[in-house]
Amino acid sequence: MTTQLGGSLIERCDLASATALLAADPDTNRVGWLSQGPARLARSRLQAARGKPVAALTVLHEYGAQERRAQVTNLAMTPWRSQAASLHLARTAAASCWQPRYAEH
Repeated sequence: MTTQLGGSLIERCDLASATALLAADPDTNRVGWLSQGPARLARSRLQAARGKPVAALTVLHEYGAQERRAQVTNLAMTPWRSQAASLHLARTAAASCWQPRYAEH
């Protein structure tokens, strides 16, 4: 429930409340990855919303490493790969100063 509420706060641009709600759980190892995985994904979204794509990618890569350790075989289970690809694309576009051009009609 906390993860969904955090995602809702991010969508409402209430990043301060989302940060407080999604603070890292010190009991991550005890609770387990299946419980903490969705929270990591939400923390990545929070970092991206703050304009910190590198931090967001770091969280996503940590999530991927945890997924490999848990031997998750269903790649459709979570969208972390597509989120990482979008962040990589955004970083590449920003680094090359590429700006999309839209035709005005």
